[in-house]
Amino acid sequence: MLYFGAMYASFRSARTAVLLALVLALAPASSVFAATILIDFNDNSTAGFGWNVLHTGNDGTTIDLISDDGSDSGIDLATPTFNDSANAGWNGANPLPSWAPTSVANDYSFINNFFDGGTGTAQFVLSNLDASSLYAIDIISSRNLNRDQDITVTHGGGVEFHDNWNTRRDGWRDGNVLMFSNLSSDLSDEIVIDISREGASAAFNAIRITSVPVPEPNLALLVGLGLGFMSIDGRERSRHRA
Repeated sequence: MLYFGAMYASFRSARTAVLLALVLALAPASSVFAATILIDFNDNSTAGFGWNVLHTGNDGTTIDLISDDGSDSGIDLATPTFNDSANAGWNGANPLPSWAPTSVANDYSFINNFFDGGTGTAQFVLSNLDASSLYAIDIISSRNLNRDQDITVTHGGGVEFHDNWNTRRDGWRDGNVLMFSNLSSDLSDEIVIDISREGASAAFNAIRITSVPVPEPNLALLVGLGLGFMSIDGRERSRHRA
């Protein structure tokens, strides 16, 4: 009888060890905090602190993006070839989103047949993204010119798109902003933004990228569960000895 009791106790201890190992394996190694990245194209006036400013001097290069607090975001942006415009990019009669001052929305960069090499597409690639986060991307695409373009975002969850976005009708006149949400990075930790022109050209004024950490297992809860299992095992062993 003592032999079987010892075997039972050994089994319970082994189960406790396995449960504790599972708790530690599920516990997050570190916390991931939300971050915001702001990008202004063709800065004719001062964008302000915490903005990444891109113009023709940056086209065709990869940029190390900063967060809105001025720190290194750890995210890179590969840019296509594009041009800058001195024309007005936002109708002052329309309210801007809270994250975009007039200085960043009232100018823009663009692609046309010459600057995109005839491909009709400007492709921006965000890389070094966090696989444990979801992303929201807001794009201001507005100017007082009648231009149709398609905006496509390819990410780990599939493809999101807006067809026939018109920079005058949708942006300038109606004051709308393109919004993509709940985007995940792909297997290469990337998200790709394609801006395709349907006519002579396509424009982009500013972009906001917001990362939101995916909820992770609560460490305190997991440890509590493990201690609970230990307590149950202890009581059962005491009853068995009794």
